[in-house]
Amino acid sequence: MKGIMDSIVSPSQSAFIPGRLITDNVLLAFELNHYLKASSWSNNASVALKLDMSKAYDRVEWPFLRYILLKLGFESRFVHLIMLLVTTVSYSLTLNGEHFGYFRPERGIRQGDPLSPYLFIFVAEAFSCMLQEAERRGGVQGVAVCAAAPKISHLLFADDTLLFCKVKGEKIEEIQHILTIYERASRQVVNFSKSNMVMSGRIGEEEKQRLANRLGVRVASAHDRYLGLPAVAGRSRHALFHNIQDRMWTRIADGIVAGKGVLIKPTRMGGLGFRSLKNFNLALVVKQGWRLLTQPNTMLSRVLKAKYFPHCSFWEALKGSRPSLTWRSLLATKEILREGCGVQNEEDAQDEASTSGSYPRLTEGGAEIWHQLWNIPVPPCVRLQAWRFCYEAVPTMENLARRRVGIEVHCVLCGADTESLKHILLECSFARLVWALSNIPWNRLSCWSDGSAAWLSNAIHKLDKEDRAKFLTVCWALWQNRNKKRMEDIEQDPRRVVHDAFLLLQKYQEARTKLKVGLL
Repeated sequence: MKGIMDSIVSPSQSAFIPGRLITDNVLLAFELNHYLKASSWSNNASVALKLDMSKAYDRVEWPFLRYILLKLGFESRFVHLIMLLVTTVSYSLTLNGEHFGYFRPERGIRQGDPLSPYLFIFVAEAFSCMLQEAERRGGVQGVAVCAAAPKISHLLFADDTLLFCKVKGEKIEEIQHILTIYERASRQVVNFSKSNMVMSGRIGEEEKQRLANRLGVRVASAHDRYLGLPAVAGRSRHALFHNIQDRMWTRIADGIVAGKGVLIKPTRMGGLGFRSLKNFNLALVVKQGWRLLTQPNTMLSRVLKAKYFPHCSFWEALKGSRPSLTWRSLLATKEILREGCGVQNEEDAQDEASTSGSYPRLTEGGAEIWHQLWNIPVPPCVRLQAWRFCYEAVPTMENLARRRVGIEVHCVLCGADTESLKHILLECSFARLVWALSNIPWNRLSCWSDGSAAWLSNAIHKLDKEDRAKFLTVCWALWQNRNKKRMEDIEQDPRRVVHDAFLLLQKYQEARTKLKVGLL
């Protein structure tokens, strides 16, 4: 069934169909709403109607679903099997912890069933076909962003529905008639209290309200959201999208150990692997630019070409007058497509583009130190502490003093100097004893001229594989020893510190070996 969806479902539906993306409908809605907003002084008035379907899956009428499947050409035995899956479901109720029997519903398809989205698309296809038939006989007139662009009367994503038509009394009545027939046949119900309409052109407020009352919806100045994204852009893009960014950063704000610049770096560069919103968004737009080149027959590609570059290629296209945010964003991808993907013209763009492939091209190249650090066989706590050392993201007395925390800054172990990270790991007399007892080549660790990251990088490059693991574990043990003395006033012998560090490393490596053997 999935393999033939594209050939039997109308182009206005973008949900769950291979080769179609939710973003196609989002960008089309953005483009159409931009057109409606730009034509507010036109005599040729249009309307955009956003419908909210109430309990869409639960209301599907079984005989109607069966009729649609047969009408679409599915073989009767196949339809019978599908209907057996749909109609043999049963439910039970749990009230105050007590279960009450089983009962069979008389309509609806199950939420969470992998087959249900496709079945609902077939139900919605009936509504789409009714609108297309009304367009063919002139009962409904869709909206085109320019004279050469295809007219669009509706956009669907499962049960999310946007309707577009010219504002004429008989056209509105035709839409109302289609909705009534569809509701009666499929048992779908439009929640008019959550639906709204946006009108463009020179229409008086009284006329707007009269048309809205006829359909039973409210009048809005603009659709605020479609499929979870803004449906129309104002002058400030920051005001348009900042709430999405704020919600994400609010979720991760607690417990972070570094700034945003570190968080969004790839792990190979010493970051935590969070994706940069700027670069990730650009990668998504690059994918849309690639689809514009490789799939010129999609509805979105046809609309954009007709409006912005009807007589030239995408590479020669200009911004034009009053461009939408969609088009301005796509234009920004041309140089990235040329430089990053080696595309010079439409003939070069033959393969698939993916966001996962585009995103790494938009981030900076990584440093070898981070690749080596993440692959050294040490416990995760040691690896994470080494990462913190590289950024000096540790509360040494020197770092706390920089933040004007009024406490004693001298080393708690030797009392001879200010407690910096360099002092704790390298210069303190206690640290020197630990390194001497560890048998790690001391002459390869003494240079700290360019900071902690360079010191760790130099040590990792110069030491062999076994000594690298010991080196990082001893660094971790020195920091743990400092914390015990500072927080608990526990003073340890240098031999004990070395012994505990190597014992931790030995147990970790033995556990890894057993795990590998077990998997084999």
